[in-house]
Amino acid sequence: MKTIKLFCIVSSILITLCFIRCESNEENMCITYFLDEFNMKPYNGEDLDCKTYIRLYEFEKTLFTLMNNHCADFAPFTVFDCNGEEFCFTSIGPCHIQESIDQGIIGIEK
Repeated sequence: MKTIKLFCIVSSILITLCFIRCESNEENMCITYFLDEFNMKPYNGEDLDCKTYIRLYEFEKTLFTLMNNHCADFAPFTVFDCNGEEFCFTSIGPCHIQESIDQGIIGIEK
């Protein structure tokens, strides 16, 4: 009986760790996709100055980015998710930014 209980506990831990690792791997692949798509380098905390950067958000388990620059105004644009699918168009609605989890800046122009 103790063996079965121990097996169940260990199995639960392994399944949880696998889920976390798979989710983390998906996020890393997504970040790589966005960096390539926007031709940016990974952000390492350097001063933004007037450089364009991308910030990662999550809304209902969908990751998406918004491009920004403190020195420039951007016209309305389409926001895409990690699969390259249209997530929303900024001039039509709020794109769920307020309800999203801000994952931070992930890329800055080269």
